[in-house]
Amino acid sequence: MAYSRVGCRLIQTMYQKGLTGKTVADPVFTMAHETPAIKIDSFLETEINMSKKIIVVCSALAFVGCVTTSWATEPVVERAVSVRVIAKIGPRLVSKLIVSPDGMRVAFIVGVGGRRKEVGEKAWDKYAVVVDGKESAPYDGVGLPFFSPDRGLPFFSPDSKRVAYITRINNEKFIVVEGSDGKRHVERVISSRRILGLQFSPDSKRVVYMTRSGSIRGPSYIVVGGQKSKPYANVYRLVFSPNSKRVAYIAHQSEGQHLFKKFIVIDGQEGKHYRSGHELMRSNLVFSPSSKRLAYTVEKYSKPRHSFVVLDGKEGTRYNGIRRFSITFSPNSKSVAYVAHVKKKETIVVDGIEGKHYLRIVSRPFFSPDSKQLAYVAEEDGKMFVVVNGLVSDWLLAKFVSFAKEGKRYDAIQIYAYAGHLLFSPDSKRLAYIAQNDGNEFVVLDKKEGKPHGPIRMGNTTIIRIRPTSLTFSPDSKRFAYATIDTVFIDGKAGKRYYQVCPSLQFSPDSKRLAYMAKDGNRQFVVLDDNEGVPYFKIIGGPWAGNARHAENNCTPEMNSLRFNSSTSLHYLVLKDRRSIFLAEEKLK
Repeated sequence: MAYSRVGCRLIQTMYQKGLTGKTVADPVFTMAHETPAIKIDSFLETEINMSKKIIVVCSALAFVGCVTTSWATEPVVERAVSVRVIAKIGPRLVSKLIVSPDGMRVAFIVGVGGRRKEVGEKAWDKYAVVVDGKESAPYDGVGLPFFSPDRGLPFFSPDSKRVAYITRINNEKFIVVEGSDGKRHVERVISSRRILGLQFSPDSKRVVYMTRSGSIRGPSYIVVGGQKSKPYANVYRLVFSPNSKRVAYIAHQSEGQHLFKKFIVIDGQEGKHYRSGHELMRSNLVFSPSSKRLAYTVEKYSKPRHSFVVLDGKEGTRYNGIRRFSITFSPNSKSVAYVAHVKKKETIVVDGIEGKHYLRIVSRPFFSPDSKQLAYVAEEDGKMFVVVNGLVSDWLLAKFVSFAKEGKRYDAIQIYAYAGHLLFSPDSKRLAYIAQNDGNEFVVLDKKEGKPHGPIRMGNTTIIRIRPTSLTFSPDSKRFAYATIDTVFIDGKAGKRYYQVCPSLQFSPDSKRLAYMAKDGNRQFVVLDDNEGVPYFKIIGGPWAGNARHAENNCTPEMNSLRFNSSTSLHYLVLKDRRSIFLAEEKLK
């Protein structure tokens, strides 16, 4: 159901001139639902009354025109929207927009002074960091080792209250940490040294980074909360424990020309030294959720070659190889699993016990939230399948191989970030993943195959139809949703088809509502229970909304600004135009 062009133009004109009966505190109408009509003016009521439930949205800045949508059977959610400006952007924007973890703050880099014809760091005289609309002092550069639009950006602490970034002034380097309370900490770093791995601790209280000299013999340091570690020839892969109380990293100590001892440093204490011919795998240095245990991988690449996992300081069985990023602790921290290469086969090793050997283990291990089940994807005879092991008790653990259950075999099971993607429900009773057969993709939920989705081909490229990061269970585990490129499916039912939907799906805390961002034509909006919200020029973290000028964002979780505050309210960041960023907040009824 839609208005005629004349009616819509008339509403738009009346809105711009302030002639409607609508009370407007912001350029975008507060959203409301009227039954049987929305009263804008008496002579328009005849046309409006043609729909039982209508949402009317008018915005001169966000969307030129008016859009109406009718649902005769869907329940209408009343959504009162308020917006406020939090930052100005404009043509000086030179970086992507960085969204805080709580989705309410934003940071970015702008050019300062004259603009030049050069590209990259020389495009502007100076650069400044803008956080929540407040611009910093100008710097010669922001980010290391070299400035570019996608490197060295500011980043928020996990609690969203602090921002850290690296700057340069007159060939000197500084680490800057800004707090939401206005406090600012600046730490000078020797200009000849490299800065790597700048990060906040999980509790957001400490800042840590690695600093190296230009020489392979060091000295290199770890700096935690402004305190330098013992100097080493080199340092790598710095990790905090989940409780923020422990720090671990890989260190090298020179012992002659091109010869180094390599070891783990935990809480300032050096672990066993491994001489040249060994390498400590940087991708497999992992703390347990309890922060009490640590695992890492050692590779011996001189003959005879082998790899092994060191868990709590004890070396495990030697294997032909250990898969990168595969070490996984159970949520209760009692078990640890990883993928090992055994001759020409691969297997999952759980607490030192090997599972069945397969031609290939496709994914890393996935523990259920209650730590009682372990799932992974295996391949044999050209087919992929999910294997689920029940880890019920310690005495059964030794025989968990005999309790392994292999699922149905498929042409493929969708891979995400080289690790596969299996999703347990919060109550650990349900399992979902994406499979392929005969060119069609479908979700397998509780061992039942869902609607098949045919491939999308663009030239010689086949596009993945179902978004792997979109698989989502509700907090109570009773509901399930996923997204294709253009449609969201909730509890097996397809929503409206759009040009594009963002795969970051959000259930409300009470599991009753689902919200997501969608794009249709030139407008972007938040869809709540199939009801479209206010259309905007861009939604930060929404479809193609990462950069106000280039609009080339792919709905990454890091950029997503849509959050439920409670079961009756949500918020997100929007651009009404190319000049301002707004925080939009909705109250739901």
